[in-house]
Amino acid sequence: MARHRIMLMQRVALAIGGVFLLPAGVNAQGGPLAGGGDPADSRWIPGLSIQTGIVVNKRNGELSSIERGFEDGSSTQIFGVFGASAQLETPRVNFVPGRPRFFARADVFYSVDDKESLVSEGVPDDPIVKLGDGYNLEAGAVEQVVGRGTALRPQAEPLILGGGVGVSLQTEVSGRKLRIKPSVEWTFQRDEISLEFSEVEGNGSDPDRCQPECRAVSIQAQDTKGYHSLGPGVELDYDIGRAGDFGISLFGRFQALAILGDRKSRLVATGSWQTRTVERINGENVITSIEPASDRADTTVSSRYERETWSYFAGAGFRIYWDPE
Repeated sequence: MARHRIMLMQRVALAIGGVFLLPAGVNAQGGPLAGGGDPADSRWIPGLSIQTGIVVNKRNGELSSIERGFEDGSSTQIFGVFGASAQLETPRVNFVPGRPRFFARADVFYSVDDKESLVSEGVPDDPIVKLGDGYNLEAGAVEQVVGRGTALRPQAEPLILGGGVGVSLQTEVSGRKLRIKPSVEWTFQRDEISLEFSEVEGNGSDPDRCQPECRAVSIQAQDTKGYHSLGPGVELDYDIGRAGDFGISLFGRFQALAILGDRKSRLVATGSWQTRTVERINGENVITSIEPASDRADTTVSSRYERETWSYFAGAGFRIYWDPE
């Protein structure tokens, strides 16, 4: 699988190089890049843009442990992104029908994603609620046992990288330039996956209260998984005005991206139990000691997180590009 990914990336790199070497080679040989001798048609056009959009993908996950059993879940993840792009268009290529320009673009996005529970059961919180001086383990007043549960919480990391190569086909609408730009798109995104687990075993007459003693375990673990994705895209780019030697345009873009390689992340975490002794002092249940539970085997929790193959991006922005009249 790794060999196939390397070969695919090599082919993409060759395609990108070909997009720019072909017009440069024709120009070096003195061949016409565009008919009519218009200097603008033989110009390289750089541009910068800012943009925003949304990303949509589906994912599923599962959690399992001896103490809490098996839980699974699925959801559709939707989160916003905003960022910037740099683009370079080649001169027009005369011998290709439609005399298009080729282009390459690099994107940097910042994502805004919530860490929502993909799989959730119970309340995976601190196993014991403490009142008063509750964070002093030697004098923590106990209200009741609350922390029994599991959760799997994935979240997109803020930085997303991307780019595309394609063809820019130009026409006019209402006297202004409209560019239709089919492309091949690539993105790299990392997800952070958090696992949470807590359980309490009471030894008293009331399993929901930690008196005179109880055993508790709390487990938290994290993993990250990176995804390279590749797929088709299309952009509509419409001129809205000029500022000196620069053109200004509005654009909308849609991409459908398929993950390359493994889409699964597996996380296994182990936690040790502690015995918490509780005594009644001045009318309150107080934790008087916390010791390792030597008579209780460790607990292991395992998780699986998987994104579905296809994800989708829809966005819009404006671009400023150098193109003297």
